[in-house]
Amino acid sequence: MIQPAAAVQELVPTWRSRAELLRRHGAIEAAETAIVLAEELETVLASEGGELLKLRAAARLSGYSEDYLARLIKRGALRDYGRPHAPRVRRDEVPIKPGHVVTDDGPGEHVIGARGRIARAVAHSDRGD
Repeated sequence: MIQPAAAVQELVPTWRSRAELLRRHGAIEAAETAIVLAEELETVLASEGGELLKLRAAARLSGYSEDYLARLIKRGALRDYGRPHAPRVRRDEVPIKPGHVVTDDGPGEHVIGARGRIARAVAHSDRGD
């Protein structure tokens, strides 16, 4: 069963696809209205913690490549809230690669794991033998 919040989130891509269908059938004004409604709902969802990200931003946030995230979408492991050829993913659903964290300075700050810190310390140590 679809949860109410999930059903609301699914409206954005649904309205976008309906707008495309309307546009193909010549109902340009109705299509534009559907796009405006989808954008308004997208804005509300974003303010509620469900910000929709392009794959480039999601990749910076997650530490995974855009291609990998696109494969997750194609397999159904990550939901696409965008429209055809313009995927969007929810910020709170983006998988985070182990060792990759988001800092206050912005997404995509890579934190070196313990092994990396040890290796770097050894490589740059000043051996005072």
